[in-house]
Order: sequence, then C-alpha cells, then structure tokens
Amino acid sequence: MKYSKAPVSEVILGITYGANKIPVDKLFQISSMFSTDFPFVEICPPLILDELNGFRLQPMAATIGAGPFLIRRRTNDAKWLLQIQSNMIYLNWIRKDDEPVGVYIGFSKVKDFFATILEKISGVVDVKVDHLLYELSYHDRVEWQGIISDISEISAIMNVASPPKFSSEGYNNLFSRYTYHASDMGGYGLLGINTDTSVSQKQLIRFESNLRGIIPQKTFDEWMTLAHQKQLTIFESCFSEKLRDLWK
Repeated sequence: MKYSKAPVSEVILGITYGANKIPVDKLFQISSMFSTDFPFVEICPPLILDELNGFRLQPMAATIGAGPFLIRRRTNDAKWLLQIQSNMIYLNWIRKDDEPVGVYIGFSKVKDFFATILEKISGVVDVKVDHLLYELSYHDRVEWQGIISDISEISAIMNVASPPKFSSEGYNNLFSRYTYHASDMGGYGLLGINTDTSVSQKQLIRFESNLRGIIPQKTFDEWMTLAHQKQLTIFESCFSEKLRDLWK
C-alpha cells in the first residue's frame, strides 16, 4: 500500500438496487447466515441515499421504497459492519479512534471480503444483477494539533483555505461540504472536511470522500477499481505532499 500509515478510519463498499431486491422474509434468513462472523445485530430505520440533482442534494426516488428496516451486524472486534436492507448491501471496515494508524488492511482485502459476502447472499437472492448504484467511500481522521497550531493554518497541510483570522487565537473548528458531478464514474461525489474530537479528547480533521455511480458497460469490480484510483487522486490532491510523505 502506497501510504501504509495513512489515517484511514473507515472504508465503505456498497451496492444499491433499483427495486426492493431482498424480500423481508429473506432479510432475516440472510442475516442469520452471518450470525457467527457478525454476532452483534441491531435493527435500524432504512437508509435513504441522497443524489446530486443539478446543484441540489435530494433523496433518491428509487431508494425511498427501501423496505421497513435496516439490519446492521458487527464483528466481535467492531472492525467490520455489514448493513443489509431490501435494496442495499453495504460493508464497512472501521478503525476506532483508540487504534493507531497503520492497521488498515488495504482496499483489495475489503473488496474481496465484500465479494465473499455477495457470493453467500447469492445462494438466497441473486444480488449480482439489477444494480442501480455503487459506492466506495473513504474516511480519514487526522490529529492536527501536533502539526499546526490552529485550524487557520490548515492550508499548510491541506489544499483548503480558512477565512482570515479575526483573533490572535485563530479558529478551532472547520465545517465544509462539497458536492460535484463525476461523469467519469457515472455519478457524483461528496467531500466533507470537518473538525472533530476523538474519544481521547484529541482534536481531529475528519476527511470524508463519498463516491457513487455506475457505468453500465463496466462490472462491479471494474467500477470499484476506477473508483479506488479516483479516491487516491482525491486523497493526494487534498493533502499536502509533506504530510503524505509522513504516511508512507
């Protein structure tokens, strides 16, 4: 991996279907198939994805009929989260704040695990067809206080500019969200750059890049490969070379 010490905190792979692909009775059957690997379960309201329509984000019409609930299953160590509802299958790899950077297992292993899950579900419902949308998202959490003195200096480590300083102390927080059309990926992207506080009370920059789309001529694997390369480009474009060198 090019950046073995990158502060990756979450990687999300997902497929959204154009219809209620998995009937409610099959949801429980499929959920029980993963009870050993993902023993902790909770039932939540269904996820509704936003889509970029012109300059506005709005709920996707095709995902409003998402079924009555979402099933979330976690592994014992809470590193993996499997999310299944009638029209979606998602897998999250998670690094908690109390874990050091450098534990990310890499995109290929996350994708391979997701493929194994899809293969298992395909024994009950054919989830390899009727795809509406794919997603590959990366979240990074950077402890900034040891690098810059306040958020007003964020341009020293990221290609982001804060407003002028109006006090000697500078800014504590940053909140921003950007949207863009990504025709090369058959969809759109969301980019969030915000500040946060870890469970150990350390100050963080939370960097979240969500990429969604589908290219009819390309398979799921092919789209994911393209999306992974685009996410790398986004990562390298947003963080300074000096900071990225520390993560190699």
